[in-house]
Amino acid sequence: MLNYQLIIQSKRQRAWEAFSAAKCLIEANACSSVLNRTYYACFYMVSALLLTKKLSSCKHAGVKSLFNKYFVDIGCIDRKWGSFYSTLFQEKQDCDYGDFYAIDKEYISKNLNEAEVFLKEIELYINHAQSQTKQEREFSWRGALKEIDPNISSVEMQHQIYKDWENHE
Repeated sequence: MLNYQLIIQSKRQRAWEAFSAAKCLIEANACSSVLNRTYYACFYMVSALLLTKKLSSCKHAGVKSLFNKYFVDIGCIDRKWGSFYSTLFQEKQDCDYGDFYAIDKEYISKNLNEAEVFLKEIELYINHAQSQTKQEREFSWRGALKEIDPNISSVEMQHQIYKDWENHE
């Protein structure tokens, strides 16, 4: 059985390592590398967040989609952070694969500062999710399930809640 807590901790550590690398690279004026490391810092932290609900994806677009569906769309995470992460994903794609993608130091510095706030916000949510009791998780799942599917039946809702409990045990 996977130890989700260890994997979550590892991803959180990788996020902060990537962020530290981005801060060092900005001093060298390596803007495209800063963007890459900033994106990966956020990617690792979002991946850790997804694991709090036993969610993951092997594709970056899948991570973005799950983040929006299970955290942003239902109001657990502010929409501005969903937009920030989506924009960062697209900019990283453009920068990595575009032949003439230009990015300036002032913009990337602002982006790096915003990423630090993003990482801290997501980390706070991870801490909260890891400290919830079964009853608190059930309450939050009921609200989330109603947001995702307002027509969900009580039986289906209870089934999903029990599945969640089994995954957290």
